[in-house]
Amino acid sequence: MWTVLAYGFLLLVVLQMVAATLVRRDAIEIGMRHPEAWFRAVMFPVLGLPLLLHYRSKRAVHLERDEQV
Repeated sequence: MWTVLAYGFLLLVVLQMVAATLVRRDAIEIGMRHPEAWFRAVMFPVLGLPLLLHYRSKRAVHLERDEQV
């Protein structure tokens, strides 16, 4: 049982690392401020995954603002 739990935790960490790296790369590409802060926020245990939804909304607002300018 502990082995399954350990592998599940390891998988979660790996998925969060991939997601955080993609968020940082995307934030740099579109010119959002503080891409490293987004990387650290998404890597934060447990709260990091819901922050992906918040990032997507901030990203949409940022892209809309760029289209208007």
